[in-house]
Amino acid sequence: MRMNQQGEIYRIAGPVVTVTGIVARMYDVVYVGTLPIRMTVQIDTAGSSYDTVLYVRSGACVSGPEVACDDDGGGGVSSMIERTFEAGTYYVFVDGYGTGSSGNYVLNVWPY
Repeated sequence: MRMNQQGEIYRIAGPVVTVTGIVARMYDVVYVGTLPIRMTVQIDTAGSSYDTVLYVRSGACVSGPEVACDDDGGGGVSSMIERTFEAGTYYVFVDGYGTGSSGNYVLNVWPY
């Protein structure tokens, strides 16, 4: 549950973003998003078919600092990042652990 800037309370009843796709060997996938306010977000790869790694950069995709990274924190071979992010632009990378890790992935983003 969150309160917006007008003081209205709203509920989030599931992931705000769920995407699926395929990561081929030696490639990762990047998503960009902007947070208008400081908020806590959970990002996970629950439901993916291979050993995933998640990392997040801020500011710029290639040169921005890495602000979070996880391998297997979501249980089994799923990754999970849960932290409070300041307002700003972030790049979420879905990658595989090791050179042979590739396949179908699921990316869930849960702000709260």
